[in-house]
Amino acid sequence: MVKDKNRPRGKMSSYAYFVKVRRDDLKKKHPEQKVEFTGFSKECSEGWAGLQPDDKKTFQDMAKRDKDRYKEEMKSYVPPKGSRRKKKKDPNAPKRPASAFFVFIAEKRAKIKDDNPGISVGDTVKELGRLWQGQSPEDKAPYEEKAAGNRQKYNGLMITYKETKKSEMAERAAARAEKKSAPRRPVAKKVTKVMEVDDEEDMDEDGEEEDDNGEGEEEDEDEEREEEDDEEEL
Repeated sequence: MVKDKNRPRGKMSSYAYFVKVRRDDLKKKHPEQKVEFTGFSKECSEGWAGLQPDDKKTFQDMAKRDKDRYKEEMKSYVPPKGSRRKKKKDPNAPKRPASAFFVFIAEKRAKIKDDNPGISVGDTVKELGRLWQGQSPEDKAPYEEKAAGNRQKYNGLMITYKETKKSEMAERAAARAEKKSAPRRPVAKKVTKVMEVDDEEDMDEDGEEEDDNGEGEEEDEDEEREEEDDEEEL
């Protein structure tokens, strides 16, 4: 798919800003060192998971400003014909479970912050990573067991979620089909009433004929009287 050059730059998440800051700091400290992607990515993931809410707020504020920028630019953006928009994530979908390492971080990060007041985010991440790497398989077992329980619970929720989505889609399809098959109400046609004047015209004509007939009868009576008068004179 060809990328649209006119599309506004996508918004960055708080985690993306965290990674960017870490990468920029690493380049400043070691400009000649090449960043090894796999190790750096894992370190960032572990570091982000170990952050306290207060420590994350800086990156969350940066992401919020960038999100506002993106929304404003998207108002005037017109996508090319035939392009498809990314499907939005369902907020009702179950949240993915935390891994064993994330469970470990959630348990240990508060103690590290308390034992080391003023410790930086980077140092907190490094310490959490060091502690996790130093754990024996037996030490990691409780966290892995808890993560497995979270995964099992997540799988159950996903089954219920998918069945609910299928049911909702079936109900919507049935409603659309019922709406299409329902008989439509007939549209009433407007009838324009035309006043008929034929009866009135007939009445006038009949009146005129009656007048004519009346005049004829009077003339016949006059002629008969004149004939009778002539016969009397004779």
